[in-house]
Amino acid sequence: LPVLALILALSAGVMFTACTPNIGGPSAEEIAAQKEAEEKKAALAPFVGVWEAKSISDPKKGEIPESVYPTARDTFQSIYGYDFSDDGTGLFIRFGAQKPFTWSVDADGKLTITLAGNAGSYTASVDSSGQMTVEGSDGSKAILTQVSKTSGDYSHIRYEPFNPLTGTGNISK
Repeated sequence: LPVLALILALSAGVMFTACTPNIGGPSAEEIAAQKEAEEKKAALAPFVGVWEAKSISDPKKGEIPESVYPTARDTFQSIYGYDFSDDGTGLFIRFGAQKPFTWSVDADGKLTITLAGNAGSYTASVDSSGQMTVEGSDGSKAILTQVSKTSGDYSHIRYEPFNPLTGTGNISK
C-alpha cells in the first residue's frame, strides 16, 4: 500500500508538471512580436544595400539622363544614391550631401522613404529588371540600380560618401 501511494503521488506530480505553463519562457505576445520582426526583416531584405542612380529628373534642378550621369558623378566626385540598412533606416546621398531616412515596405513591395526633418518623402518600387524607380513628393524621379547588397559597402562604386570622422570619401579609388 505505501508503494501504491508513492506511485500515485509521483504520477500526480508528473501530471501537474506537464500541465504547468513554461515559466520564464517567451510569452505568446513575445513570440508574435519576434515573428513580426522576422517577417519585416525578410520583407526589407531584397532592398538592403547601396543603390546608385542611372538617371535623375528634378523639376527644380533639371534632368541628368543616363548618358550624362557618369559625367556628373565624376565631376562632383560623388554619387546620387540610397543606402538602405536592414533596420529600416538609411542614408540618401545627393552628390556629397547626405540625409538620413527611415523606410518601410508594404505588402505589395512598394517602399516608402521618409527623409529626416521636413525634407520630404519618396515612394519606390523595383521592376522585373531589378531597377528601382524613386519618386519624390517634390516631383523628382530617379532610376537606380543596386551596386551592393550590403548597407555601407561602397567598394563597388568609384566614389564614397564623405565621412567627417575619418576625413575620407568623395575621392576616386
